[in-house]
Amino acid sequence: MRREEEMVRTLQERLRAVRTAREMTIRELASQTGLSVSQLYRLEKGERPRVAATTLARIAQALGTSVDYLLGLKDEA
Repeated sequence: MRREEEMVRTLQERLRAVRTAREMTIRELASQTGLSVSQLYRLEKGERPRVAATTLARIAQALGTSVDYLLGLKDEA
């Protein structure tokens, strides 16, 4: 369970960091991914521990990064 908690924490940190580095608002990311603002907000707050692979893929693509990076499986964006 600890590894899962680390991945959730890493996802929330990296999602926000990459989004802000790209100067993208949550609304803009929602528009590009087809996700709701509230879904993305909950992801950034760590309130949504389980996320579908397709959802992560859409977010990563919109941010120009990889799912592996967002989950902390690799250190390069």
